[in-house]
Amino acid sequence: MEAAARVPPTSAAYVTVAYYRVRLARESGNNVLARQILQAALAHGKALPRSAVHLFQDEQLQLAPDLGNFESRLWQRPIGYDDNMGGIEPCEKPDCAPLFSPLAATLLNTRIPADVFARIALSGTLPANLNSRMAPAAWVRAVLLDQSSLAKQMAEAAGAAQPALQPYLKQYEQAQTPEERQFAAAFAILHFPGLRPSVDAAYPRTTAFQKIDNYRDNWWCQDMGSLAGDVNWVKNYSYYDGQPVQKTPAMPFPAFLETAERQRAASEWERLSSYGTAARALPRIVVEWARKHPEDARVPEALHLAVRTTRYGCEDGKPNPLSHEAFTLLHQNYPKSEWAKKTPFWFK
Repeated sequence: MEAAARVPPTSAAYVTVAYYRVRLARESGNNVLARQILQAALAHGKALPRSAVHLFQDEQLQLAPDLGNFESRLWQRPIGYDDNMGGIEPCEKPDCAPLFSPLAATLLNTRIPADVFARIALSGTLPANLNSRMAPAAWVRAVLLDQSSLAKQMAEAAGAAQPALQPYLKQYEQAQTPEERQFAAAFAILHFPGLRPSVDAAYPRTTAFQKIDNYRDNWWCQDMGSLAGDVNWVKNYSYYDGQPVQKTPAMPFPAFLETAERQRAASEWERLSSYGTAARALPRIVVEWARKHPEDARVPEALHLAVRTTRYGCEDGKPNPLSHEAFTLLHQNYPKSEWAKKTPFWFK
């Protein structure tokens, strides 16, 4: 570290050495030194490659001393974008949309408690395209964690970001019991394949919020947003290829979080991770409600949507008996309904 500190800014090695000095200082717990190195390195901003600036910004994100500082560093404008023709085009147009970096998305998804996640979504500091994804994600996260007061707090913002959600949000708010709230939440999420309790990074979902993506970029996969650098269909393909998705090591908590917030974030992340894919979590809720409340007029549609989720949601490499259970309940109890007619198959 002492030798590295003597490498001058005029050296071709300076940027690389400075980056690893920051990382090593941060990982050693010396945040003061890490911030000093960052400040010195970014003073040469115009001379730095943009990719290096992005890496330094990621370090700033982890070292942020308060929430406001953290929020301001969550997004970056990409250097280029995939033109889907085997090439990368420069992202130089003024309207080139900002994105969460993979690190930012991973921290938000796995290391930030739900109430802080919601505060960021409500802060008004994010670019509009990112807020339109984060506000609904904050609502989904709250309902999956059974934090109904936080879900109600997020309802207006989620509905403003995605107006088609509004009638389903009202059903959730009008539910009388925790079990009915859970079902109303699942019923809402099932209608919108773009809903998930996490944010995307470099590859945001491009299919319309309420439309099925034919490559299974729908709802959430088993990683629950911890592999933010990959799109869902890449994760799903790994199962077909016989290569289960590898879990990434737990990220360190951002520096600004208090001990209680870190404990809350860890506990919530453990609970979210236990749910598995949406194709398991959502049909399970629907089947349980359908067995206890067959008179609920929403049940036939919910069972149809549950089967659809097992077809177009992420797989985890194991048989999913919930698809057959939902199919059987639908055809046994509601054989003449339009939803039974729309559900001719179930899926393993």
